[in-house]
Amino acid sequence: MKKWKNNLHIIAVLVVTMVICVVMSLSPKKDTIYIEKNGYGETEEKIPLLLEREGEKREIELLVREQKLSEDELKLRIEEAFRFLSTHMKGENVSLEEVRKPLDFRLDYEKYPFELECVCDNSELVDREGMVCNTRKELLDIGYTKEEIEKGIPATIGITLWYGEEKFEKEIAIVVYEKEKSAQDEVFLRVEEALQKVENESRYLDGFFLPVVVDDVRIKRTDEKPITPLHVFLFGIILVALLVYRDRENEKKKKETRQEQLIRSYPWFLNELVLLMGAGMQPRNIFETIIKEYELQNSEEDYREALVCEIKGAVHALHMGMSQEKVYYNLGRRIGLTRYIKLMSMLEQSVKHGGKGMLEAFEQEEIQALEERKNLAKRYGEEASTKLLGPMIILLLVVMLMIMIPALWSFV
Repeated sequence: MKKWKNNLHIIAVLVVTMVICVVMSLSPKKDTIYIEKNGYGETEEKIPLLLEREGEKREIELLVREQKLSEDELKLRIEEAFRFLSTHMKGENVSLEEVRKPLDFRLDYEKYPFELECVCDNSELVDREGMVCNTRKELLDIGYTKEEIEKGIPATIGITLWYGEEKFEKEIAIVVYEKEKSAQDEVFLRVEEALQKVENESRYLDGFFLPVVVDDVRIKRTDEKPITPLHVFLFGIILVALLVYRDRENEKKKKETRQEQLIRSYPWFLNELVLLMGAGMQPRNIFETIIKEYELQNSEEDYREALVCEIKGAVHALHMGMSQEKVYYNLGRRIGLTRYIKLMSMLEQSVKHGGKGMLEAFEQEEIQALEERKNLAKRYGEEASTKLLGPMIILLLVVMLMIMIPALWSFV
């Protein structure tokens, strides 16, 4: 019982639905079908219908056109439309006898289902949208004199209403006056006339000068873009940024060049150490000997320059009384490359614990350094060939053009 009470609303909906179905099936069938037409001026519509006879069916579409006005109603609507236009055409103007602002050529198409066309007998004065060309300059350009402009320019607006293929016409007279000018407009007009006068007086000259200020009106030329303080400031900011970027790039390039020189100098430096240590010379004396040999050679742009500068700093520190261990430690850290740090550590150990067995270690290191030198030379050779590839391609293109251009000219 409780279950039935919970589903009572469902049962009620089913009962109501069944009752409605029975009533609809027992109600007499209609003898007619009502189709509502669209209103005046609206589009036509296609209504789908199903035809049945003796078990055969066919679907068709009935073309239903919009409602059409009767002759009396059409005449009445036309008269109302013309009265509406005569009243509302003035727009924001005081009247059609004093037109200074745009005309309103709009029609209430819900009340008046007509196509509208408004044409002025002088299309340069009033266009089809109702815009009026009535500034002093525009009227003078059209060809009216100052006297005609001051008296008012008569014109006629031809109104045509279309209803299907039927046409109804009417003409409305208007008088166009010069557009009302504010005090600011008056000042600008005087300035414009003054500037035009200057131009007229210089008809036979190469050029003329215009004042920058006339009647408190500042004059600027808009087709030229003068350099302003803002432009100079922005240019200065960009230039400073480029200079900073250039300095950073130069510094980066110097570091890369220095590092490359130190890498290339390593086998030479190690070879000098092995030779001089094998001759029984002490490391501090070896550094001084390397500097003297380098200066005697006096070679420009030598790849050993960066390393020799660092060795000079180390020799100077030794002369100032710094211990050899500290000098070698600082030299390795100052150069910053792993191989030099390792080499300076070996020299530091040789000073602390004596040179026994160190010569063999240096010779082993020299062998590895020579192998690295071979690989480095091979890499430089590959880079050089790659750099030559661009000029070779350009030369190839030049040769091809030298061959092809005369050949093509011979066919012309």
